[in-house]
Amino acid sequence: MRSSSDMYSLVADNCSQYKMKLLDSLMNVGDEHQSCTNCKHFSNDAYCKIDLYDPIAARFSSDHFE
Repeated sequence: MRSSSDMYSLVADNCSQYKMKLLDSLMNVGDEHQSCTNCKHFSNDAYCKIDLYDPIAARFSSDHFE
């Protein structure tokens, strides 16, 4: 992981393009936990395929998540 799980959740909560992967949404019915790691735009290499992670994360201090 490139970032902490808390930061991935914060970024996903603030991302207008967050879309839960279909498989994850079917397996987690009722679980509303958003995270970059379960977004359809998040690659297996831990990168946002549409380049939104860095601009959103830059708005928040990562000091709180380390």
